[in-house]
Amino acid sequence: MLSHVRWLAWLPLLAQADHFDVYILAGQSNAGGHGYVSREFSQFSPKGDEGLEELGKSSYLQPQPDALFIHWRGGNPSAARPVLWDARSDGWIPMRAGYSLYGYNSANPAQLGTEIANHPFGAEVTFAERIREGRPGRKVAIIKYSQGATGFGTAAAPGAWDPAAGRAYDISTYANAGHCYAGLLELVEGSLQTLTQQGHTHEVRGMMWHQGENDSGLSTAVYKDRLKEFIGAIRSDLDEPELPFLVGELIQTSYANTRAAQQQAAAEVPDAAFISSVTLKGDSTAIHFDTTGQLDFGRRYAERMLQVGPAMRRAIAHWKLDETTLPWTGAYDGIPDSVSGTEGILYGYVESDQVAVNSTVVNRDGPEAGGDRAYDFAPDAGIAGINTNRPDALPAKGDFTLLVSMKTTHLHTAQGHLFSNNNGQPGRAGLYVLNGALSWFVEGGVSLSEPASPIFDGQWHRVGIMRKGDAWSLLRDGEIVASVNSARGIDQTVEWMIGRMRAFNGNYEGMIGDVLVLNHAVTDPLEIESSQIIPGGTCQLEWSSQAGFEYGVESSVNLVDWSLFRIVPAAAGPTTTDIFPDPGDGDRLFLRIR
Repeated sequence: MLSHVRWLAWLPLLAQADHFDVYILAGQSNAGGHGYVSREFSQFSPKGDEGLEELGKSSYLQPQPDALFIHWRGGNPSAARPVLWDARSDGWIPMRAGYSLYGYNSANPAQLGTEIANHPFGAEVTFAERIREGRPGRKVAIIKYSQGATGFGTAAAPGAWDPAAGRAYDISTYANAGHCYAGLLELVEGSLQTLTQQGHTHEVRGMMWHQGENDSGLSTAVYKDRLKEFIGAIRSDLDEPELPFLVGELIQTSYANTRAAQQQAAAEVPDAAFISSVTLKGDSTAIHFDTTGQLDFGRRYAERMLQVGPAMRRAIAHWKLDETTLPWTGAYDGIPDSVSGTEGILYGYVESDQVAVNSTVVNRDGPEAGGDRAYDFAPDAGIAGINTNRPDALPAKGDFTLLVSMKTTHLHTAQGHLFSNNNGQPGRAGLYVLNGALSWFVEGGVSLSEPASPIFDGQWHRVGIMRKGDAWSLLRDGEIVASVNSARGIDQTVEWMIGRMRAFNGNYEGMIGDVLVLNHAVTDPLEIESSQIIPGGTCQLEWSSQAGFEYGVESSVNLVDWSLFRIVPAAAGPTTTDIFPDPGDGDRLFLRIR
């Protein structure tokens, strides 16, 4: 972080201590915004772009309750103005349209930081409005940093938003490379520090990014890689590894290659989403969105941010193992991961055992009441594990949780692998049982065990592994039973197996009813925090009737995008599939991943 944070003195104090949900909006001039109070104040000719007054939306000129705003417009530092901004708001100000920033004037340096009425505004206005509607009672604070005609550049010629140049930025050089990235980090750090100093608490809930016009000369592949690099860097530097990141699409009239790269990057990066600009109006520049376009873009950002929750918590993979039969096509396949759609294959010991697999392995009673199914991983039934066909089921780095529902009476005098990619390769890993101990290892640095584990009692248990940062925790029935710290990563080249090692041994003997992988660290899904569902939309819920197991959403569009949870006692919930109506304003509906 920059060492020259010297701006806290001019941040005004806020009257009362509160908790703020903080959002970041950053990028080029479209992030800054080209919405206007009226066409009279449009800086472009002809002045035909309608403003709030012409649109009958002057109410946006009034301060929004429970919403704060802070803005720097970036600028190239020089000896004449050794700062990282052309203009800035006077600290935290009430959220409203029409009060933005006056540009730097070298003939009158006193104008630096002056607020004037009728200046452009961006998506922040309606974003704050819609977020407050969707999360009533929450207070919103938006940090905006923008500078027109800036970009990532290339590795050989880094631009103002280049993360590496920004991290090493020395303001005394007045360099262009990295100055926007450095300025954004300084603004976020100082803004959050001020809230803390005034007694407020805060949580950074997401970031909106609108940039790419200045990098439109880059190929789709190069811009995609640069954007992915930026997302990883900003999450790392803000210490928010799961920060929801929304990529705002450039205007439809141009930039086809860059828009394609934006969409591809958002699809490939976890916890990122692409916000379409289709049908949004542009102004007379054919580059910027006009007043209506900015108002609509803010709502689109907000609708997606409301869906993703604080950290886009979701499942990475889920094998329910609830098949009642399996087709035989030379192998037993069609065992799906319900998240990715990838189909796994059931292996037998020898071909002569294959016929017996269906009748003796699948369609067994599972851990939950109401018809839940499970697989019996027993050598006498001929089963030798499931190849998931997913080498990426557990991430190499980053937080995750693996949970396996299992039941056995075997102590396993040889290793019995519940979930493993062990094929002798570097970075191999596995959750296994051995001599009465539940264990986990990653080759080259991680080894955990619970000796004399109680899981061999012929009852259903939920076991697994959790990684948060460099902290690894072995889990049993919602409890941490062993922990260790290690930065060792997990191999991504070999498919994961259920019920044995990837090498042809390490067979587990017992039942497995469910394998779930989450992209965040939690000892048990029952402990995930609660969150309000957006009013609107109907979903079908299927609930377990057995206390001690999670309550679950079985069918819903974009299930995990809008699922955060709390414990609901079995007696309090329905025991059959129910159709729940639209939640009303202010209603709280709590769901559970299965």
